[in-house]
Amino acid sequence: MLFIDVEDLQRETGATISDHHSFNLSLPFYWMQPQDYFEARGFLQVLQPLLAHHASTGTRVFSRADRLVQISRDKVVNAFVAAPASAWNELVNFTEVEIKYDKDGTEKSRTLKRLSLPSNFNARLLAQNVWPGSRPLSGISSLPMLCWDGGVRTERGYCSESGYWLAQSVTLPLLEQPTRDNALTSMMRLRAIVGDFPFASPRDEAVWIAYLLSRVSRHMYKACPGYAFDAARPGTGKTLLARAAIAIAIGREPAIQLLGKSEEMAKVIMAEALAGSEQMIIDNVTGLIRSPELEAVLTCEGLYRGRILGASTMITCEWCPLIAITGNNLSIGGDLYRRLLLCQMHYEGDSPEKRESFAIEGKLINHILRHRVSLLSDALTVLRAYIHAGMPDQKVRLGSYEDWARLIPSALVWLDMPNVVESQDVLKNAEGSVDERGESMLRALYSTYGTRKIRVSEISEAILTPTAATQNLSMTFRERFDRSELEAKPLGYKLRSLKGRVIKGAQLICDIGHTKTAKWGVKLAEGQTLIEPDPLAN
Repeated sequence: MLFIDVEDLQRETGATISDHHSFNLSLPFYWMQPQDYFEARGFLQVLQPLLAHHASTGTRVFSRADRLVQISRDKVVNAFVAAPASAWNELVNFTEVEIKYDKDGTEKSRTLKRLSLPSNFNARLLAQNVWPGSRPLSGISSLPMLCWDGGVRTERGYCSESGYWLAQSVTLPLLEQPTRDNALTSMMRLRAIVGDFPFASPRDEAVWIAYLLSRVSRHMYKACPGYAFDAARPGTGKTLLARAAIAIAIGREPAIQLLGKSEEMAKVIMAEALAGSEQMIIDNVTGLIRSPELEAVLTCEGLYRGRILGASTMITCEWCPLIAITGNNLSIGGDLYRRLLLCQMHYEGDSPEKRESFAIEGKLINHILRHRVSLLSDALTVLRAYIHAGMPDQKVRLGSYEDWARLIPSALVWLDMPNVVESQDVLKNAEGSVDERGESMLRALYSTYGTRKIRVSEISEAILTPTAATQNLSMTFRERFDRSELEAKPLGYKLRSLKGRVIKGAQLICDIGHTKTAKWGVKLAEGQTLIEPDPLAN
């Protein structure tokens, strides 16, 4: 409880003390009206001891970027946005003692009363963007928090070192001083979990391990690259692969979402940041991925600035989710390729979803949840062994992600696994090949159809059963894709990867008429004569 001398307050304000005055046992409002006290002392001078008091007593009130927040049911919520000023009364139990005197100055009685805050208290409170005396909150973690010294926090509560709130206490069978041999044993058990997935190469398997380790240690660094899980055909298991890693980390099924339009993605990102989300899995991405919003958050050094949904207010908020993207035949555009690590899968058969005879019986996620404690301990053992070994430099570098690079990929290289950073070379080379492939496809379409718009089923038929007029079109597409990829539905996905992209003055466009049927065509920039249509096409 805080006390301030009444005479000191009188000297500061120049006010006179009446016969009836009050003393506040929690904050010094005294005999003055709260509005008058705020004006006399200054709002922050009143607020600072209050926040410092709550920091010392362990209540769930924190500062998060520009906001004062609470943790409610292990989720970040804006403190008292919808609540009236009286919500503060319930939080801190504002009280005052009213003292009455006889005419001779003898104390007559004392009455304990609730203090009614001014009606504008909430507005004044929410207008603040500086919270002196409060504890900063980076986010909420649902798994034990690894520290740079190799220690692990497993008890529920606030971690002052990382600024995270640990949502639940976990008991883990951790070794006190894990060695490299312990890490190798743990790595074997983790790899066994995904032994049935058709990784295209050992490096792709290592990327999945890096994804798991990144989720386990996400709170340790400000910036972390995203992960792209790619497969040539649906049903290969790319989404399950991403879900499996998160299930090991947090002990439950993760939520997934779809990639929306640019303006929608900005809203989603801001909402995830405000909620303190731990991960984002963007599922079933088709076509070319170009997202300035994703590019921004993947290199934002822990702080993202955006607009609150439904308001014109811009705020800055901590960004902590780990991002994963899944899709078939992913095409990465813009600068996104250098912010992602690629995990590719390749299944030799025609129907990957019909596979049988798995090493792990039943549903993989259920198996993971049953053994989550031991699997999470294995993931932590890999990183802790590397930390306890002194984190020997493995010469792994990645711009914008220095702290992440000296822990995650370095630990894997230390255990003789491939350098996952090199997976970006595939994305970078694919970016160039997309331009070359797209140009040839646009040339073939334009030379065959000119600027006419054609249904994808007609294009597919022309490719698979060519005539003299469509021979060039057929050869161009057959050289680049398997026959199964040239049927109408998969071909439509290929065309979507080029939709709206301008390549040497040509652009593939799609119109949907009143029949809800998509028709594709090539549009040339004004004055563009690079591509000449075949007269047979007209």
